[in-house]
Amino acid sequence: VYSLDAEYYNNQAETYENNLNNPELEEYFKRTGIEIIEARYSGGGDSGDIDSITIDGKSSNITWHSNSDDDKLIWNTLYDQLESAYGGWEIDDGSSGTIELNNNLEIVISHEWSIREMETCEGRYVITENDIEEE
Repeated sequence: VYSLDAEYYNNQAETYENNLNNPELEEYFKRTGIEIIEARYSGGGDSGDIDSITIDGKSSNITWHSNSDDDKLIWNTLYDQLESAYGGWEIDDGSSGTIELNNNLEIVISHEWSIREMETCEGRYVITENDIEEE
C-alpha cells in the first residue's frame, strides 16, 4: 500500500484596481443612474465564468448571451478586465473572486488563486492475512 495525500489551499489573495477610460461605459452609468455593479466569478480545470452580477445590490440577469447592448457592454467590460488583470485565472486549480465597477469607472478585482500542494506520505506497508481481524 502506498499513500499519496493532496491538500488544497486558497491562500494567495490579490487586489487589482484600475480607472477605466471608456466613454460608452461612462454614458451608460449617467443614463441609467446605476452606482455600482458587482460580479462574482470562479473557475478551475480549463473553464470558468462570471457566476452572478448584481446592480446596486439587486440580482441581474446579465449573462454572456444577453441580447441587449447594455448587457453586452457590462459583461464584456467585466470579463475583459478580469482577463487583463489575471489571465489564466480559470486554468489548473483555478481561482475565484469579485469584481466591483462603480459609476466613477473605478474597477476593483478582489482575486484569490487556488493553490494545490501535493504531500507524499513515504509510508509503504505490506498487509497480510495476519493483519486482518476476524469477527
